[in-house]
Formats: sequence, C-alpha cells, structure tokens
Amino acid sequence: MMVIPVSRCSVKLSWHSPLEDGGSAITRYIIDVILVRQPDILKQRIFVNSWQREHTVELPIDELCTLRVSAENIAGIGEALTLKNPIRLCARRGKLEDEM
Repeated sequence: MMVIPVSRCSVKLSWHSPLEDGGSAITRYIIDVILVRQPDILKQRIFVNSWQREHTVELPIDELCTLRVSAENIAGIGEALTLKNPIRLCARRGKLEDEM
C-alpha cells in the first residue's frame, strides 16, 4: 500500500490486488479510516469499484490516522491490508507526517 499527499486535506491511496481471491472475482474494495486516538470507532468507510487500485481519501487535519483496505467478493470480506505506520496531515506545513 502506498500513500501520497494530494492536497492539504487528502491523500492518494494505492494498493495491489490480493494474491488469493477465494475462488471468486473481487466485487469491490473497502477503505477504512480509523483515528488512532479512537481505534474502536470507524471514522470513515469508502466503497470503491473492483477495477480501481487507487483512491483519493480525505483525512481529518492534525489527526493521527490508520488506513486499511479490504477486498470483498461473494464469499465475504478478505483480510485487511493495513498501512504499516499511522499518518497525519498537518495543517501548519501542508504535508504528510509518517508516524513511526
């Protein structure tokens, strides 16, 4: 998974198709945005067409976020691919911070 800043409040998220599809074609991808300070609450869920491998996601400014992408097909939702390190879009500098 790769994240590239696009604007002050958005990033472009890109990913690869899963190696295993469970024997059925992927019908869509699910992108989840989770605030690190509230890990049990889903901040945003975005549904993306199966042929897309990238999407621009708006993020809350100055909030540490985790992003994850799951593939879905007739068998259900597959294991999520989670961004390795949480990220934060900073209003002051207008750039992406990668939190280690």
